[in-house]
Amino acid sequence: MKDKEWREEADRILAASGLPWRLFAAWVESNRITCCAEVTHLSTGKLRTIRVSQSQFPTVAARRAEIVRQLSSGA
Repeated sequence: MKDKEWREEADRILAASGLPWRLFAAWVESNRITCCAEVTHLSTGKLRTIRVSQSQFPTVAARRAEIVRQLSSGA
């Protein structure tokens, strides 16, 4: 997956999640396996970085579930 594809996917996932986080930046690490995103909490401004392995989460649905899990814990 390329940076642009991941950025678009992450943006769609966050917009549909109902969570108070919005995409700030997104990239695929040089190993081409790990997708990363920096997200900002809408009310607090808190910045978090999430990482999702494409090998561990190979489908959009699996990546969506992992993103929601990461952002729902310790928000």
